[in-house]
Amino acid sequence: LMARLDARGATSRGLGEVIAAALDAGARRLIIGLGGSASTDGGLGALRALGAVATDANGEPIADGGGDLARLTALDLSSLRDAPPGGVTLW
Repeated sequence: LMARLDARGATSRGLGEVIAAALDAGARRLIIGLGGSASTDGGLGALRALGAVATDANGEPIADGGGDLARLTALDLSSLRDAPPGGVTLW
């Protein structure tokens, strides 16, 4: 429900926040529907909401949204939350 479309600024961070909330509530399995305008960041926003750290060549964090993806040079997944025991299905 954006006032104007913004493919470069749209982010999947909200999806990551919902996943984190489900995990915090004890979800044992996740089924996630993919697609839509906020997918233009390649899922990076969701990964960041789940603990991933995305940086540029200078080690500086990149901004949310697809517009900054060209600056991405490193993705640290060492703090990424674990999947639930029943796994994750991407649909």
